[in-house]
Amino acid sequence: MSSLVSIIIPIYNVESYLRECLDSILAQTYKNLEVILIDDGSTDSSGAIAKEYASKDIRIHYFYQENQGAGSARNKGLEKANGEWVCFIDPDDFYPNTTTIATLCTKAEQNNALVCGGSFSEYRDGRIHTHYTSDFFGYTFKKEGFIDYASYQFDFGWIRFLYRTSFLREHNLYQPLYTKYEDPLFFVRVMLEAKRLYALTEPTYLYRVGHQTKIHWSAKNWHDQAKSMSDILALAKTNNLDTLYNLTLKRIHKQAQEALTLCLAGKICIDYCIELAKLLDNNPAKTNTSFNIPHTNYEQDFLTAIQQRLMEIDLQIYHCKLGRLFTKILLLYNQFKTFRKKLKQKYKLWRKENI
Repeated sequence: MSSLVSIIIPIYNVESYLRECLDSILAQTYKNLEVILIDDGSTDSSGAIAKEYASKDIRIHYFYQENQGAGSARNKGLEKANGEWVCFIDPDDFYPNTTTIATLCTKAEQNNALVCGGSFSEYRDGRIHTHYTSDFFGYTFKKEGFIDYASYQFDFGWIRFLYRTSFLREHNLYQPLYTKYEDPLFFVRVMLEAKRLYALTEPTYLYRVGHQTKIHWSAKNWHDQAKSMSDILALAKTNNLDTLYNLTLKRIHKQAQEALTLCLAGKICIDYCIELAKLLDNNPAKTNTSFNIPHTNYEQDFLTAIQQRLMEIDLQIYHCKLGRLFTKILLLYNQFKTFRKKLKQKYKLWRKENI
């Protein structure tokens, strides 16, 4: 009898895409599946859709939890998994063909692999894309076979792999409870334990691109991303993974530039920019790198850019009659607050001396 494969799906407000994801699973030629749906506190109709599918197929199991993030939901799914193998899929994505799970499971068992996966593919503007820039060198495999992680040193696309369930549990390989960027850190930890993966050339995952946005991220989202990147840097440094180290630095540099742009537009706070700047300043690139990582004093550069933007805003307010009036009111209010504070202090001192 074929091995049971557990497919774990964290669900949060994905009513527009969930049916397509679940239909791609149910269309798989490999039938010995259990599908674990973890509703992470959805407020749209995602929960109702998940329950509907669970009521129609005994292989689908629905669970609910208060919103805690995708990492927490995946961990809960892993705890409930009964399969010898486990894989993960996000509810806005789907499988590239009907034989994906069959291929993954067959190849993993034939080669006694702990981790087995294929190439990555993206669904963008109604088309499937499989070609990537050099920064995403690990998204595709040119030939089938085992690859040592020491020579691979990549962190993205973890979700296209099948994992042996007992291996993850024995090594306590659960997702870190960060709200963003938790999955690259998870994959690096897994590969440091597994040492190697079995690679397939064909795409084994289809990632939907274009509907995500960072504008509505919370401060915790931004800080968790920085923490996870910092953790990966530390692991790369400890394990002499120079390629991964430099790749992560380049990712941080890109995020820092994006964060600075958002900060100057008033969409995120300055704290996150400085956090990333300090990461870059405190972690110089390795010399044997193929990545172009600029060398500069990021924290000072960021502060200068932000200060310049504040000066521009001050000038804009000054040249606006209403702005000048509003500024004057604010200055008077600040003077009043200072006066009131001093008055309260004098009153407290007087009471202490006279009562």
